[in-house]
Amino acid sequence: MKKTFAIAALALGATMALSHASIAGETLDRVMKNKMMVETTDRAYPPFSYIDDKGEVIGFDIDVAKEFAKRIGVDMKTETPSWEIITAGNWKGRWDICVCSMTPTKERAEVLDFVVQYYSAPAVVVVNTDNNDIKGAADLNGKKVGAQSGTTYEKYIMKNLVIDIPGAEAVTYPFNELNPVPYDSEDTAFQDLALGTGKR
Repeated sequence: MKKTFAIAALALGATMALSHASIAGETLDRVMKNKMMVETTDRAYPPFSYIDDKGEVIGFDIDVAKEFAKRIGVDMKTETPSWEIITAGNWKGRWDICVCSMTPTKERAEVLDFVVQYYSAPAVVVVNTDNNDIKGAADLNGKKVGAQSGTTYEKYIMKNLVIDIPGAEAVTYPFNELNPVPYDSEDTAFQDLALGTGKR
């Protein structure tokens, strides 16, 4: 089965790598033929990708994708299905590329091709301002912990995250057992957290 082409790449490096159609494959052939690159991304992951007051998808990842499209000489449009659908792969030509802050995992690499890492950022634990009990990940034992479904954050709190990056250290878990709470989006998770610890 041919894997879907997903990209996490520096625009310049990726453009140089894909400038030769003879080695790029069917995804680039389709993009160049249609003169359109269809980018897929998360609709609620600011500041990387989110929908603004005008209903437009904007953010850092969108800017990178636009620059990529510009450098290969095509137009771009963005679509925002759920994160779980994006990471499931098997796109069947619905989307061409995902410049979308996606962590390469062993499971995702089975259905998506990760080209180049284009930035790195640490994850953090976020609590309500009134919470004085949780100072770090080790304090999550027995707590309800929310994360967006289909994300590496969810896999982390479920203690089954495997990062598929050459040279990456094994993931460690400073907590024992906790109660994972899945969310459709980070926005909803933060809204619930803003209500107060354990309110929803």
